[in-house]
Amino acid sequence: MLDEFHHIDLERVFNSSYWFAYSFSYTGAAMRELTGQRIATGALMAIMLTVICYWGEPDTTKVMTMLTLYGQTGNPKFAALSVDVARASVIPSLFNYTRGNETDIMFSGEYELSNGEVTDLREREVLVVNVTQELSEVYTLGLFDDSQITTDHAKVELATTILILIVWILAVASFAGPVMTLVSYVRSIRCLSLHETASNGL
Repeated sequence: MLDEFHHIDLERVFNSSYWFAYSFSYTGAAMRELTGQRIATGALMAIMLTVICYWGEPDTTKVMTMLTLYGQTGNPKFAALSVDVARASVIPSLFNYTRGNETDIMFSGEYELSNGEVTDLREREVLVVNVTQELSEVYTLGLFDDSQITTDHAKVELATTILILIVWILAVASFAGPVMTLVSYVRSIRCLSLHETASNGL
């Protein structure tokens, strides 16, 4: 009779442990699946926000104007007039224009900015456009005030970073609830398993 009791008790203990391991494995698989879904959703939303914030047509006004001036400033008599007209119409941010070759400077002009001093510009706020022609030693070099565009890009990057952080915080917050539920479920299964084993042993 004693051997039979111990045999039944061990069998029940084994079944309870097996059920707990199976439940834990199933819960872990569900948690992994839920984690993958939330991470994929968060990454997709972050990519979408980045694309929306950074989308825009590139501004080629400065480059196209410099290409035009390359031909117009070939005549020294009209070089200054051509640059003045371009600054007054399409490229007011131009503050230095130079035309030359490897041995000589044919034309050079420095201009004031309407929104500040040239000396206040940082290196990253200066846009350099250099135009050359194949089989020719002549080049033109234009320096532009790019501070406004640099500031706008910095604002966009800051806004994008904040939006991505908000998305991740919301994802973590929405993920914490189901995870705690699953953890509580595992603990409940374990407690019931131990309680059943203790009751059967008594």
